[in-house]
Amino acid sequence: MRDVVDENNRKATESVRHGNWNEQYSRKKNVKIYQLPENRNEDLPHSLLNELKNKVKLDINPSEIVAMHRIPGKEGSPRPILIKFLRMDTKISLLRKKKSINEALKVRIGDDITKLNQGLLNRLYQHDNIISSWYFNGHVYGSDEEGTRHRFEIFDDIAKKLKK
Repeated sequence: MRDVVDENNRKATESVRHGNWNEQYSRKKNVKIYQLPENRNEDLPHSLLNELKNKVKLDINPSEIVAMHRIPGKEGSPRPILIKFLRMDTKISLLRKKKSINEALKVRIGDDITKLNQGLLNRLYQHDNIISSWYFNGHVYGSDEEGTRHRFEIFDDIAKKLKK
């Protein structure tokens, strides 16, 4: 009976891991923009693309955007904007100007990551032996006190992984 339970636990863990990977892959071309002031009856794609063009000199063709809309966010602050791009090249060109966009528009831009990956990032951020943590290209990374980079998965035991 114990073997059956262990096998079911292994399969469930693997299923969640694959599900998270698939969900993250489907968000591959997405970006979230936080703290952009919200206006009643805003024409979001048009107004945001104009601001990017005028303030940051980033000209994104509207046909490169599959979807752009506000999503639920924290009470009392502007709802975040989710942008789904047609091609990765467009997303990369936006992220390359991330710093200047953040400064010019007073916003914060980031990848659209799954709840499980965000939880892993938070755990890494709070861990005493992790100096920095980040998300890149579908994976979560962290560097230890010695500057060694480690790639983490959602079910990893952080302390155990750092000892290897």
